This record gives sequence, C-alpha cells and structure tokens, in this order.
Amino acid sequence: MTRVRPSLGRLKPRGSAIGAGTSAASTGVSAPTDDRLNQAGADLETMGRTVSQVRTELAKSEGRRETLQRRLDQLTQDVGKAKGRELLKGDVDAFLQDLQASLHKKSVGSYERLLTALAHDVLKSGDEIGLDLYTERGLPALDIFVRAGDHREDILNGCGGSMTNVISLGLRMIATVRSGMRKFVALDEPDCWIAPSRVPNFYGVIDDLGQKLDVQSLLISHHALELMPEGFAISRLYKDGNRIICQNDPKSDAWAEDQVGIRRLRMVSFMSHEDTEVRLAPGTTAIIGDNHIGKSCVIRALRAVTYGEISDADIRHGCKNVAVEIEIEGGRVVKLTRQPGRNPVNEWTLEDLEGNVLTDADTNTEFRSGGRSAPDWVGKVTGIQKFEGLEHQLSHQKFPVFLMGEKASTRASVLSIGRESGYAQKMIERQRQKSRADADLIKRGEIEVNEIQEQLLKLHAYQELAKDLDAVEEGLTSLRGRHDQTIAAHGLMAQCSELEARLARAEPVAAALGALPTEFPSIEANVEKRREITRIGSQIAGIEKRLGEAVRISEAMPDELPTVPELADLGEIRGILRTLQGVTISNSEATKRAARLSGELEEVDRKIAAAIEDAGHVCPLCNNNIEHSHDIL
Repeated sequence: MTRVRPSLGRLKPRGSAIGAGTSAASTGVSAPTDDRLNQAGADLETMGRTVSQVRTELAKSEGRRETLQRRLDQLTQDVGKAKGRELLKGDVDAFLQDLQASLHKKSVGSYERLLTALAHDVLKSGDEIGLDLYTERGLPALDIFVRAGDHREDILNGCGGSMTNVISLGLRMIATVRSGMRKFVALDEPDCWIAPSRVPNFYGVIDDLGQKLDVQSLLISHHALELMPEGFAISRLYKDGNRIICQNDPKSDAWAEDQVGIRRLRMVSFMSHEDTEVRLAPGTTAIIGDNHIGKSCVIRALRAVTYGEISDADIRHGCKNVAVEIEIEGGRVVKLTRQPGRNPVNEWTLEDLEGNVLTDADTNTEFRSGGRSAPDWVGKVTGIQKFEGLEHQLSHQKFPVFLMGEKASTRASVLSIGRESGYAQKMIERQRQKSRADADLIKRGEIEVNEIQEQLLKLHAYQELAKDLDAVEEGLTSLRGRHDQTIAAHGLMAQCSELEARLARAEPVAAALGALPTEFPSIEANVEKRREITRIGSQIAGIEKRLGEAVRISEAMPDELPTVPELADLGEIRGILRTLQGVTISNSEATKRAARLSGELEEVDRKIAAAIEDAGHVCPLCNNNIEHSHDIL
C-alpha cells in the first residue's frame, strides 16, 4: 500500500493569513478600483488631447511667426527701395521732361519741315507749317496750322483750297508710310483747288515723294497731258462706240518679277465699263480722259474689292453680274464677283493667273469667301485697309480733304506723330503713378512694420511656452507609464483575489481529505488484480463454452443403450465393441474435464470475491460499486 499525505501548505501564499481572517485591506494599502483606473485613463487621454491641441496651436503660431517675419523682411526691403526712389524722384522727373521735349521736337520738327517744303514747292509761298503736339485725356493730340508771325491760321478754315490740297497730299503720304500697310495711294483729283499754273509743281511733288518714299500712286486727273511729269505712266480712257477702252502706257510693263506692287485692275460689267483693263506702273500712273467717261470708277473698283463698297447699282445696265480683278505681285489675282439672287451675293476669291483658286497653306482651305463686307484675308493680301476708320490709301472724289477735319488725337494717331514723345509721356505718367505708389507704400509699410513687430513680440512668448510644453509632455509620458504599471498591478491583485477565493473553496475539500485514512491500496496492485480478474473471467467464459459443448454431446447420446443386435458375424461385434469403448472413453474424459473446469471456476470466483473484498467493493479504476463477481464478468 502507498501512503498518501495531503499537504495544503503549498496552496497558501507565503506569509498569508487567510485562515486568520486577514486581507489586503489589513496592510493599510487601498487597492484602486476599476472605475478609478478608467477615470485616470480618461483624464490622461484628456490631458493628451489638450497637450496635442496646445502643440498644434504652437505650430500654428510658429508658422504665423515665420510668415510675419518674411513679410517684415519683404516690407523692410520694399519700403527701403521706395524711399531710395523718392530721393531720386526730382532727378528722374527732370530727365523725363527733357526727354519728352527732345522727342517732341524731333518728331514734330521733321514733319513741319516736310510739309513746309511741300507748300513752298507747289505754291511758292513763304508760309511755315506748324504742328503742335500735346496730350489730351492722356493721348497724344496734334494741331496743324500755318504760322503767321506770332499767330496761327487754321489750314482748313483759314487758308485757301490750294494749301488744303498740298497739306492733304503730304498728310496722306505720311500716313501711308507710317501705317505699315502697302505703300500705295489712289488720288482722285487731288489738285481740284490748285491753279493750272501750279499743277506741274504739284505733280512733280507727287512724283518726287513716290520715288523717295517708294510709294506707288494712281492719279485721276482732268488736266492736259502736257502738265504731267515725264516719269508718269499715262493711261487714257476713250470711247469706241458704247465701249470704254483704256490705252495703257508701255511703262506699265516695266515690272521686275519679284517687285511689290499692283499690276493691273480689270472691270467687267462694272458701272460704265463693259470689260476694261487698266495697267499700273511701278511709280505713278495717271488716268486721264473726258468728263463722265468713268475715270473715278477705277478707284471705286478698288474700294469695292478692298472695302466691300459694292451694290446692284454698280452692275452695268443689262448685265446680270459684275466682276472686278486686282492683280498683285506673285501672279496672284484678288477677284470680287456680285450676282443678285445668288447666295452669297458677293464672293471674293484669290486666284492664280489661270483662274485657279489658291489654298491657304495654314488652314488648307480655299481663299473663297462670301458676304456683304470684305473678308479679313482680302485686306491682308492686298495690303489695303482702313486705319482708325480713315481711308488713307484710297481717296474719294467728293471728299478731297484728308485728316484735317478729324480730332486732334486721331491726327496724331493716324500719322503716328507723338508716338515717341507719347512713350515719354507714358513714362512720365508711370513715374507719377510709381511716385504715388511709393509714397503710399512708405506710409502703409511703416504702419504695417510696426504692427508686425508688435505681433512678433507677442508670439515670442509662445516660443517660451514651447519649452514648458516639452516638460509637460515628458511628465504626461511618465504618468502614462505609471498608469500602465498601475493597471498591471491591479490585474495582479485581481489574480491574487481569485487565488484567495479558490483557496477558500479548497479548504473544506482539504479538511475532508484529511479525515481519510492515510494508507490506500497500491494502485499498481489494483491494476494487477484487475488484469488477473480479466484473465480469470476470460477462462470462465472458455469453460462455460466447453461445458455447453459437453451438454450438447450428452443430450445427443440416447437414454438407453440400443438393443444388442443379433450378430451373426463376430467381426462385426468386435467393431461395435471397439466403437462403444471409444464412446465410453470419450464420455469419461468429458466428465473429468467438466469436473475440473467446475473446480477451476469455483476457485476463480473465490479469488474475485477476495479481490472485491480487498478493494472495499469499489473499482480502483472507475470508482463504481462492486457487489459480486458478476458485476465484473
């Protein structure tokens, strides 16, 4: 038997006195509750959020401080530059005034000399043409007059028509050259107020200006051929029956292949012209002829193509459509056709000399446009366009005066007079604006500098606060660590409480176990007995099986011996005897074996009963109650 001594000492914490009724409270230390720990954690989280918010505000304040510092640096630099410019303001203003006066004298003086020379060459007068350039509403303005001592005479209203013709010619030539467009002018009777004796001088001026300025001119005149300079190409219109014929000058064929200029003008069913072709020379071409023959139709045809000034009234009587062609350099022909009832009624095309419509290389579209007004490409190709609403290239027979009846600002703009001095005026105005802006910048800048410096001084305290916040964050980190330790300790205390409760529940069990005997049968012996019982049970089962077989054999034997047959043959009797002897022997052996098995079974039953008695009628393996051996077998 093995001795079992239950020991309860290992279940009690060392130094504990649970049995004496002591607890954690007797130590004088108050264990924190879950609510207090949760509240402490919430407080730490609140403190963390507060510190984070403060840190964010500090970052914002630092960003604000950096922004203010950059603004302060920029303001300091800008205000310093503005003050430097203010110191130089007087010198700059004086320089710009001198520059404007110089440019004014230069631009105006050249035109004054040109117009004075024209008046002298044509009229042989000692009149001096004056130009007064000034600023009107911020724009250059120009007055043109004749100086009469200290007085001014208005050319349009105070002088004769001859002076108006001469000055109009000069102004038209200047405007054409300065416009940047095609150097071409068409003059319809520009000498209308000039005496015949002065006409050769006037035409000589046109020829001279054309050569010096490289301007191609077309001139409509009623004067005789003898009054024309030799350099003019003369085209004469005359009638052949009902048809108008143009006799062109051979000079009109004196074109270089790449020379810029208008080569010819063709009018088909246009006004009085059935089919008239006027050829132009590189210099000046004069068209002469009788009155009312259609000389002015040539300029009107130019206006129709370039300005779109055409109507059904321009179609020759009895015709259904009209066409006007202008041939320019490069073998190109700008053509306008008008056909009432067609949509569009007007059509412009750009063709080659064979009549094929050309294509725009940029857009890959044909130069073919319709509408009431001339398309933009016509003005670009021909180089003839209006400028500031004025027709500086194509004059009108009924309105020979050019520019002098316009506003002073328009005169300056069209002639580009005052452009250079206008630049100086813009510089002066810009300098004034800059000076005002500098003064305002200095005033506002100094105020803003003071405000920024005050704000920076206040924000400096935030930098000191950042150091304190670092200490607060360090302390908060320490508190969080202690809080985590407290939570861990609280968990350990909870485990101790659980162990104490389990120990309290184990004490009655320990007391009950203490009352049990100290010696118990050996488990190994019980296991061995269990094996022996199992083996004996197996033997009993085998014996019972053999007994059953013996019973079946016994039952199979007859109750009485069979009647002894009457044997006639002794040999047969001997065989029967041998058989009976064998059966007798077998029966005897079976009886002996049954007696032996019965004894063995009784012995096994006694052993099992003894083992059950030793085990106290309790199975050592399953602890179930055993009354007799049948409970096992």
